[in-house]
Amino acid sequence: MLLRQWPWAYCIVSTNVGGLPYLIEDKKCGFLVPVNDAVAMAKGVIWLIENPDEAKQIAECGRRKIKEFDWQLIKQEWDEVLV
Repeated sequence: MLLRQWPWAYCIVSTNVGGLPYLIEDKKCGFLVPVNDAVAMAKGVIWLIENPDEAKQIAECGRRKIKEFDWQLIKQEWDEVLV
C-alpha cells in the first residue's frame, strides 16, 4: 500500500515494523510510530493537518523516494551490473 500512496504525494503515517523503517525516513519522508500506539498515530496525522507546508515537503520526499523502486530503473541498474 505504501508504494501506491507515494506517487500521489500522500503523507504516510505508519507503524515501525518490518521493512518500513528502510522505506520511510521518520519525519523526513513520513512518520513511523510504535505498533499498537493509536495515540502516536493520531498525533502524526494531526501534526500533518496542522502543518500543511511541512506535510507537502514530507509528501514530496516520499514522491522522490518511490522513484528508487521503479522497475525500469532497477532493471537498468541490474543490466549494468550483469553486463
